[in-house]
Amino acid sequence: MKRNAQWIVIISCSIAVVYALLSLFPDPDLGNFQGDLDIRKVHNAEDNHTFELRKDYEFTDSSGRKWTAPAGIWVNGASIPMPLWSILGGPWSGEYTGSSVIHDHFCDTESRTWSDVHRVFYEAMISEGVPERKAKLMYFGVYRFGPRWTSTTRKFNVCMMKFCLSANQKSTDRVALKDGFCGSCDGPTSYEGRIVFTPKFDIETYDDFAEKLNTKNYSIGQIESIAAKQVIDDKSALQDNLPDEFKEAMRELGLTE
Repeated sequence: MKRNAQWIVIISCSIAVVYALLSLFPDPDLGNFQGDLDIRKVHNAEDNHTFELRKDYEFTDSSGRKWTAPAGIWVNGASIPMPLWSILGGPWSGEYTGSSVIHDHFCDTESRTWSDVHRVFYEAMISEGVPERKAKLMYFGVYRFGPRWTSTTRKFNVCMMKFCLSANQKSTDRVALKDGFCGSCDGPTSYEGRIVFTPKFDIETYDDFAEKLNTKNYSIGQIESIAAKQVIDDKSALQDNLPDEFKEAMRELGLTE
């Protein structure tokens, strides 16, 4: 009986060791990086955390799609909500630097959908070896509070757009129009371009999700659903009497159902 108990302990410990070892290696099914990351600090930049990519850097995601950041671009981690830097570590701490470079580049170019860009950030983090729980916390952070943009340009009335997006929103939500023009009735009243929307970071919302993640291992789809519902609930007033010219754009930004 004693010997059986010893074997049970040995087997249990062996299983624990195997799982621990597996956790040290990236999941190949979630993609992989090609080449070495080569960046150097830009000393004449406006901030202290801008780097130049010295050679092309590429990530292939789980579907085989390639995400290439070209040599010469400047990246500064701005695509990741800065409050997350102090909570989970900054993008230049080394743990998810490569993921941040890919995420920054595609948030800057807006050449792919905002949801795809945030999703590849998660896959890249797992490939870099970021622990799953931390990667999910980061993913919730960028999906819930990171930038969103429309995939195509649209023509609309700036004053009406500003009014609609101001309804029932938190005071520091940022509604910008591509090319740096922010919606204001003091300027031009019409605009043709993309809408870029960045929700305000809310520490209570983030902490609540982090606490729930301690007891439930949410899937990526579940995380997206939780974040999507929260954003829509914050912007519930937009669903009433929304002008037709904005309905499609607001749905693409995930602000209405």
